[in-house]
Amino acid sequence: MKKTIISFCCFLILLLIFSCSSGKYTISESGDVAEIVKTDGYSFDCELIAIEDTAIIFSITNKNKLTITNLYYESLANIKSIKIKGYSGSGWITSIIAFQAVPAALLTGAAISADPDNGGAVLVFVIPIISALLFAGSDEDSPGWTNVQPLENIKDLNKYCHYPLGINESLLSQLLTRYNQTGLMRIIKK
Repeated sequence: MKKTIISFCCFLILLLIFSCSSGKYTISESGDVAEIVKTDGYSFDCELIAIEDTAIIFSITNKNKLTITNLYYESLANIKSIKIKGYSGSGWITSIIAFQAVPAALLTGAAISADPDNGGAVLVFVIPIISALLFAGSDEDSPGWTNVQPLENIKDLNKYCHYPLGINESLLSQLLTRYNQTGLMRIIKK
């Protein structure tokens, strides 16, 4: 019995530790990864550096880790969609289990053991089901932009860029020097 109680307490502690998470909505200070789809259908993953008035600046780390990351740009007119990756609202699942489903099951078990004819005690277990449905229904899509939206809406993605306020000429030349480039490159379809 003592081992069962200790095991149950350890399980609850682990459950509490893992339930202290939230959806993955924390914006990266170094620019988020996005999937860009061009109007010709070519898609690629990149790190957003800055969104300018007529173009987007991004970097792509090659799959071969020995090669150097490069800075690229693409005209906004050539972009079909941008989808920020890594954002999910599923951090609520563990919290629902830890703080609603487990207590509801314990309360239902206690109520039924006290009065076996108490059918209403099972209704307590409906609370976590309703909560899960509400959270699942309110889960947002990943942030993004498509070319069917007004061009001004792409500025909403600035907060996901490494430089959300844009890049001036001095900063751009420093970045190009850091990346051993003389100018920004265009992405070439492979």
